[in-house]
Amino acid sequence: MKQEIYKPSFLFFSRLISALLTPFYLILNLFRIRKLFQEDIIKTILVTEYHRIGDVLMIAPALKALKEHFKDAQLILLCSSAAASLARDLQLADEVIVFDAPWTTWSFSPFKWIKARSFARSFGKRKINLAIDFKGDIRNSWFLWHMKSEHSLGYTTTGGGYFFSRTFLFPFEMHQTERALHLVSKIGAKPVISMGKKWAVKKGGYIVLHPGTIDSRRGWPLHHWIALINTLTADFELAIVRTKESVELVEAVKKNNLAVYIFEGNIVQFKNWLQVQRLLIAPDSMAGHLAAYLKIPVISLFGAQNPELTKPLGDKIIVVNSGKECVHQRDHWRLCSSCMSAINPESVLDSAVNLLRYNYGN
Repeated sequence: MKQEIYKPSFLFFSRLISALLTPFYLILNLFRIRKLFQEDIIKTILVTEYHRIGDVLMIAPALKALKEHFKDAQLILLCSSAAASLARDLQLADEVIVFDAPWTTWSFSPFKWIKARSFARSFGKRKINLAIDFKGDIRNSWFLWHMKSEHSLGYTTTGGGYFFSRTFLFPFEMHQTERALHLVSKIGAKPVISMGKKWAVKKGGYIVLHPGTIDSRRGWPLHHWIALINTLTADFELAIVRTKESVELVEAVKKNNLAVYIFEGNIVQFKNWLQVQRLLIAPDSMAGHLAAYLKIPVISLFGAQNPELTKPLGDKIIVVNSGKECVHQRDHWRLCSSCMSAINPESVLDSAVNLLRYNYGN
């Protein structure tokens, strides 16, 4: 299978750097005490996922599996400042610590990298029994190594296997959630079958439109959103989530006096409001994963990227794309704004109607 997780040039150079660093770290590891892995002495587990909010939501089942398997252990989640409040509200871990990694914020300041290393080393005082990283990114692995945990678990995707006490080959074909579960299963933590809230199609509540994405190439064009709104407002109550990416859409809605509610609030307020709504329509982004976590039906819009690797998971999820292979010239190895533009509003409308089991027009 063609890998679609890491940019090929990054994969090549990270593995090259890893090979060059191998002798140095193998020597340093000789001075580290290695202990036999015993489940009953694991009292503190630290998991790192400090990329996007959606990434944290996608590892939630793995965190749950760890909490269930290591019932007496304290679970610590290290995540970005953007995700921390939601992670705490959802109680994904016993403790949530904020860390904004310079390599995820595209900061090349040597000072910030040195500061990151010092921060990692500060965890030595906490005596972490087990540290886990799911990304397989050599920068994450390097950071984890400096925590000096008794045991560490990770993937060797970009090299750096010497940074962990136990490593495994990266399953490129797996969904991000499944990759995390696959890794924790190696230490006995199995997926937890949820007996909580079930998927249901509500008769009330809003159809929520969330246009926001970190990368504009994941976004759907303004005129498509307007066309969809014009069609949906005849039979459904609609809401738009105000973000910095949706400002233009909100202004267009107000200018045309369209009957659409505008939601404003922080990420936790959005979660509380979203869980009583009817349906979410959004590009490949955090919002879709949050709705799926809350068991709210989702229409997820994908461009050229493979939805099987990162789509929201659940019983009532529909992925909509152009249905064609990407043939466009693009400035990103995986994302394509032209493919997003090729998704027509009619296909989104049909998917929404089918998902809600609503006989539209009758």
